Amino acid sequence: MIGITVGTRPEIIRMASVVYELKRRKIPFSLIHTGQHYDYNMSKIFMEELKMPKPDYHLNYHYKESTMQIYSIMKFLESIFAKEKYKFVLVSGDTNSGLATALTSIKNFIPLGHAEAGPRCYYYKTPEETNRKLTDHVSTLLFAPSPYSKKLLLREGINEDKVFVTGNTVIDTCLMFANNNKAKIFKSVKPEKPYVLITLHRAETVDDRRRLENFVKFLELLSKNYDYNIVFTIHPRTTKRLKQFGLYERLKKIRKMTILDPLGYFDFLVFLKNAHLLITDSGGALKEGSALKVPVIVVHENWGDQEGYGEFWFLSGSDFKNILKLIDYIEKNNVRNKIKKLQCPFGDGKAAKRIVDITSRFLEGKIKIKETSFEDMLKLYRTL
Repeated sequence: MIGITVGTRPEIIRMASVVYELKRRKIPFSLIHTGQHYDYNMSKIFMEELKMPKPDYHLNYHYKESTMQIYSIMKFLESIFAKEKYKFVLVSGDTNSGLATALTSIKNFIPLGHAEAGPRCYYYKTPEETNRKLTDHVSTLLFAPSPYSKKLLLREGINEDKVFVTGNTVIDTCLMFANNNKAKIFKSVKPEKPYVLITLHRAETVDDRRRLENFVKFLELLSKNYDYNIVFTIHPRTTKRLKQFGLYERLKKIRKMTILDPLGYFDFLVFLKNAHLLITDSGGALKEGSALKVPVIVVHENWGDQEGYGEFWFLSGSDFKNILKLIDYIEKNNVRNKIKKLQCPFGDGKAAKRIVDITSRFLEGKIKIKETSFEDMLKLYRTL
């Protein structure tokens, strides 16, 4: 029996193709939902749309504070692991849910596989950086999305026997549903083209009053100076902060602006596919935009992905005036047409097949992980 944990929208999307592949091969597994995203639109609707099986275990409530959230998930998983006796556990990404799964697995001596292993931004104000690095270093098998991610893992001293380049499962799921015809909200809103699609949710962006106010100023300038409509799908955290800081009413007054609640997966893909440009701080949305050949501006100081930078996507930093400069660059250099001729840098849609292949071979004893010997350790020390 293989255990799979999900807890957030990105994890559900990343693991959907893996679940489909396990079901296709009739490999027994159980699905555990840690409840990190407890809002319906942020979690359950994605499970339903992607036809994911109902979780065998679901944590309905835990603390919202980061450390206590990890504690409550670990406590929840501890009882499940004692009961199920999993032979292998699969986790993905860089969330609190993923880190809690990794720590609980290793403490129970259960081999762990980490999908999307290896990306680094080396920016430790980002909680996700700590989560993914700790998860990588306790994993038995590391499924790197690209050769570049593999190089970063090896540079940190991780045994090459454990690292496999598979591509990113986000691309698998995105390509699987890119042409869906179930986008009800898109059909009712009928956004006028060209429009810029916007998502924003990270704590370091929306919890800082000055940064969030500057982003609203940017949207006002975008509406005033550019011939774009704006579609802003607002994360619950962002809505809360906009109202808390007295910015929500100001946002609503911006011309050519459509404000939407968080979208289901099918609607988000159709809004994204038809967008002129995506502005986001979401790693998943960045990859989905790249798969659908839509230019992406990432609102962040630093970033873990390097693949496709300067071609498919661009980093704005926290100065929102840079976003306007990047929009001008994208238009003047015809980026939209150029990327249509390029291959998506994050995968080819076959990552789940590779992950299940490797996991099966490991469980059959066909993949042996070499233990680090004293001699190996000395060699590593001599390179430092």
